[in-house]
Amino acid sequence: MLIETDDTALLRLVQDKATRNEGFKFTLHKYSQPIYYFLRKMGLGHEDADELVQDVFVKFWRNPLYEEQNAVLKITLYRLATKSWMAYNLKHKLAELRGLTSEQILIIVLKDQEELDFLEIAQITGITVNEVRISFKTGLEKFNQLNN
Repeated sequence: MLIETDDTALLRLVQDKATRNEGFKFTLHKYSQPIYYFLRKMGLGHEDADELVQDVFVKFWRNPLYEEQNAVLKITLYRLATKSWMAYNLKHKLAELRGLTSEQILIIVLKDQEELDFLEIAQITGITVNEVRISFKTGLEKFNQLNN
């Protein structure tokens, strides 16, 4: 079978018990590196980012959010990565060291580095599009003040 790269096709593979393992393998192949680099951009070192990537895919396997009818694979995986990063961040208090809130760092990285639009970021973070825009703007302003 050809490797399915379309997210809708991957979700179908993962949802079908007969092809779940194959779908998971293809999903892991497609998204493990982007999730890893997202976590690195969020300030994690190699080992911590690698560990959180494993956490993301273990959570995806154990409690797949893909069962939601309108689930979007990319959003689901980034949401899991975001939650893992937030938990790590709370434990290690990374954001406080930078002068920005965890939410501001997250939104800036998702917008500028991952090139997601405000709607996708809102879906990942669970906040409104307007709140994303405000947090992005205030975070950038604060970041620029800290770096001037």
